Amino acid sequence: MIKLFRNIRKNLLAEGKTSRYLKYAIGEIILVVIGILERKIIHCTRPVRDFILVEEK
Repeated sequence: MIKLFRNIRKNLLAEGKTSRYLKYAIGEIILVVIGILERKIIHCTRPVRDFILVEEK
């Protein structure tokens, strides 16, 4: 998968399509940020969920 993205980047820069490369780079950054936030939300809610389950027993 990483090889595919690397090839896309190389092709866009080699063809001189700087604006398309910038759009691609910004999209990739947004996807990484969404993934980090999603992981952080899952990590933060797990102790709360476990605490609620322990209290109900």
